[in-house]
Amino acid sequence: MVSRQQVLPVGSSESVLQMLEENSREYTALRGLFNARWMKPRPAKGVSIERVYSIQVSREMREKHERYKGMFGNLCQRFHGTSCNEGCNFMVDPQGGQAPCGKSSCSVCNICKLGFKLGANVAGTARATGVPLRYGEGIYLTSVSGKANDYASRSAKKIGIASELRCMFVASVAVGRAFKTKSTRLPANQCPPPGYQSVVGEVGQGLNFDEFVVYNEEAALPTHLIVYALRH
Repeated sequence: MVSRQQVLPVGSSESVLQMLEENSREYTALRGLFNARWMKPRPAKGVSIERVYSIQVSREMREKHERYKGMFGNLCQRFHGTSCNEGCNFMVDPQGGQAPCGKSSCSVCNICKLGFKLGANVAGTARATGVPLRYGEGIYLTSVSGKANDYASRSAKKIGIASELRCMFVASVAVGRAFKTKSTRLPANQCPPPGYQSVVGEVGQGLNFDEFVVYNEEAALPTHLIVYALRH
């Protein structure tokens, strides 16, 4: 078992990743949430969590989120999938001591260092893969780990012929007053509508799984990084 004391710095930032012990309550709760909320077809040989890192962010980032949470409330946990640089291989060999690359071109490292930054490391995967931004320029999250996995494909690291590792974030999200819709798209001036802090795309004709979108960087804080294996 890997010790919780194993800590990986993220570039030259204050942020670090701290691996959780598999028998900890924190790890067990996140594993249960991840598995229960997959809700999509699984690969032939399944999906399994390999490691969970707690993300220790800067004090400034944490305090900004706490202030926003205090103002708007409605706190929840949500998943976010993104991309990882090809040469950023810390998730492959936890015993090797390799740290995250810390490069600005790596969305995983950027989010660990800076949080969810609008226009910098958010929605890049969607744009790169041609997925439309249904509800404008915001931070997109979901309660469904299986949906977040769709956006984590660019974090994949091969581990053998028919298996790969991917990673996704768990975030603390202050949703505030949420505008709920089953529309497949909203006009820019309704993202979010006046008086609302977020948009929730509900399951319906245009969405098989929910989407949560917040428009203030302080509304969402990355708290954990889940490394998991897809076995085909």
